[in-house]
Amino acid sequence: MARRAHNKISGFRLWIVGIVLLILGTTSALFFQFYSTPFRTIPLLKPADYFENSNSLRGNTYRLEGVIINSLGHSPGKGRLYSIQVTHDNSNLPVPILVPAGYQILNLQKGQKYQVKIMVNDQGLLQVEEITKA
Repeated sequence: MARRAHNKISGFRLWIVGIVLLILGTTSALFFQFYSTPFRTIPLLKPADYFENSNSLRGNTYRLEGVIINSLGHSPGKGRLYSIQVTHDNSNLPVPILVPAGYQILNLQKGQKYQVKIMVNDQGLLQVEEITKA
């Protein structure tokens, strides 16, 4: 009776398959990390431009990423005003953002980092359109 040959995978082939899977996993993780950033197609707000002349930015939409410093005030009709620390050009600048009344958001807490889609409203304030925790 003839014996059947067993087709065994050599150790070298296992190493090659493992390396290929590792490379594919790493590149896909980096790809999804880069492209999963919310608001990536929206231009980044430069705080210096905002402080120089906020009225020239009215009606435009931007994105920010920063840490909540403090709650500055609350008005039942208008919403809540927060101060967010934005890092730009190696400097940390506080920028005020207005969360409109009735906007269902996360519980914004001091010291937490957020990514924000903002619009410069008619008064020159940065009004939140969307916000996510970074």
